[in-house]
Amino acid sequence: VLCIIIFFLRIRRPPRSTLFPYTTLFRSMKIDTDGSEDKVLQGAIRTLANEKLRTLIIEMPSNTKKEALCRHSLLAAGFKSIWNDSGKKTRNEIWSK
Repeated sequence: VLCIIIFFLRIRRPPRSTLFPYTTLFRSMKIDTDGSEDKVLQGAIRTLANEKLRTLIIEMPSNTKKEALCRHSLLAAGFKSIWNDSGKKTRNEIWSK
């Protein structure tokens, strides 16, 4: 039974290159999930650590605890903040490695 399940998973799973064929072209990411950015960043640890990812644009959550978690995740992945909206019209920030 286990062999059948593994075989089924192998034939049903598309190759990685067909999931997103442009991964080698882009070196930046935009995250705007209306308050769940901390969870997205926690789930994207390997992606954030990838040396090909150079820039991240994020709309920081308004909750200060979630914002602190986002900042911690980005700093731990080697990013540094290079721009934020000092006029505070938006909560968008640009981070880079």
